[in-house]
Amino acid sequence: MSQPSDKNQLANISIQTIIHHPLFTNTMITLSDFSLSTQQNQSGSTLNGQIQPRDIVYIHGHSQSGKSTLAHYLADPPQLKKHSGTLSISAKITLCPQDIHSAFCHSVNIGTYLNTCLPKLENLTSDLSALKLPNSILQHFPNQLSTGQLKRLAVLLSLYAPSDVVIFDETFSSLDPSTLSHTLQWVLQRQQTKALIIITHTLLPHIKATTSFHLSPAALAPQATQAPSIPKTQEILSIQNLEVNYPGKKIILDHLRLNVGTCSALTGPSGCGKTSVIKTVLDIVPYQGQIIRPANSHIQWVCQDSYAAFSPFIPINQAMGMSDICSVTLKKLTRTIAINPFTHQLPTELSGGCLQVLQIMRALARKPNILILDEPTNAMDTNLRMATISLLKEWMLQKQLSIILISHDTAMIHELALQTFTPYIR
Repeated sequence: MSQPSDKNQLANISIQTIIHHPLFTNTMITLSDFSLSTQQNQSGSTLNGQIQPRDIVYIHGHSQSGKSTLAHYLADPPQLKKHSGTLSISAKITLCPQDIHSAFCHSVNIGTYLNTCLPKLENLTSDLSALKLPNSILQHFPNQLSTGQLKRLAVLLSLYAPSDVVIFDETFSSLDPSTLSHTLQWVLQRQQTKALIIITHTLLPHIKATTSFHLSPAALAPQATQAPSIPKTQEILSIQNLEVNYPGKKIILDHLRLNVGTCSALTGPSGCGKTSVIKTVLDIVPYQGQIIRPANSHIQWVCQDSYAAFSPFIPINQAMGMSDICSVTLKKLTRTIAINPFTHQLPTELSGGCLQVLQIMRALARKPNILILDEPTNAMDTNLRMATISLLKEWMLQKQLSIILISHDTAMIHELALQTFTPYIR
């Protein structure tokens, strides 16, 4: 959108202006008394600052404070009425979205997609190696890769895109520490003159910010209360000598045990097969080996991609699909995040952290005895994460809920899991 030339038109817009300069200047983005509001959230923050070439900017804040909304706003400014203050943009902006699957075309393999998006890309082999990705990944389709692998490919696409600013929206969450370190070092090596805007709930190693913006919602979430300890009881799930075969590789898990009312964690580097193990438990993929569970077991799965767990066209109140969703226990978590599971909002209007909580609420409302959680809190702020862990502990103790947890969050594993198991590739 170009800058209005008519003086009367500019006067009518008043302070609600977005200015796009046609020529590149040293200052790429300027925010002056800028405040963003949406139908579901009025940000409590007024932003002032400038973003220049080579800058690294952190955007942080509580879940549902508007971080992703701001990212989308910068990448593609919508209607003027949704903000106040002045936002001046003189740069091309690439957004690496939180919904990482939306960054890929699922009808072509990775190699074709990369060649289409970046036809002049050189040194692809060395870049993949630096990101700890094998060359064979180019023959795979997006649905055959782990979320961590897709995120690293999205980082590669974003850094090489013909833009001046790259926004990473929770792109580096759910990566194991070693992979995260390699990825961030590669980003810094390839940054050149690009400015990086990083939305995150945690500070990242190797990344020193030149500027940071903190977004605050109208009401902050209360601190969670400490949950009681969890007792050890009898076994409800057992896995022995598990093998999952894919073209060119085999995923192996020697054993896993899950006791009633406890949590067992699957750990290991990105792409080692943790989600594939879960899919064998759910009978989604074929396997060899032994999986033993009671015939009356009721399993619910909270998948890693919360955006894929909800249809973008169906309001949350319909997607939840449970008349008894507002039990006393679930209401506590609902108050913590200030969102109603009966809301008529679409999933695309909510933050990734809120969708993760709604996924957990929907799963718990179905009263499972085994709950599978795949990176369930990586988009949540600290308070929301603490409240979620507290709720899960209560259900484990009071309702004898058994949990299989996939996470790179060592603190969460320490809080919940009694045992850890690691699959590997041969």
